[in-house]
Amino acid sequence: MSDEEGTWPTWNQFKTWIAEKIESALFSISPIFNYIEALTGKTIITGKSLKDEERMAKADQFEDMVVSGTFVGSVKNISVGKKTIIKSKGLPTKGKIRYVPPKNWTTSQPLPRSGAGFTDRFGNVWTKGPSRTAGQAFEWDVQLSKSGKSQLGHFSRDGSHLNISLDGKITHK
Repeated sequence: MSDEEGTWPTWNQFKTWIAEKIESALFSISPIFNYIEALTGKTIITGKSLKDEERMAKADQFEDMVVSGTFVGSVKNISVGKKTIIKSKGLPTKGKIRYVPPKNWTTSQPLPRSGAGFTDRFGNVWTKGPSRTAGQAFEWDVQLSKSGKSQLGHFSRDGSHLNISLDGKITHK
């Protein structure tokens, strides 16, 4: 994948390389895609050879499908763990303060929301806010519920909210 000088490839070279790998992998597992096509009624791949531009467009489309979840969402009977879904939303799963989903929540349901945020097992509402932590795009502003205030209120200046980094640490009280 790298050139003779041993340098890293450009983004377009990388996408072309990935598209070639995806294309060859898709053909080797085509029976699975036939099954997916039968379930969803959507065409996933074609049997024709693709030009570089078409291959890169397919790679972009495939990447969009994987990132947006439509590829996984269109396949029935795929099991995705709770932690995977929580991590995909950027909610902390490690550290002192973590997002814990409600007990009755299953992965076939969207995470419970309250307004613009996610509601956890204790009724706290997690909303994205600007980051105070270097290297992190955002942090979570956690509005504490009655239960949350009794458990975590002593960590907060006003007793009603905490700012939590992506790794589960309190960044601002």
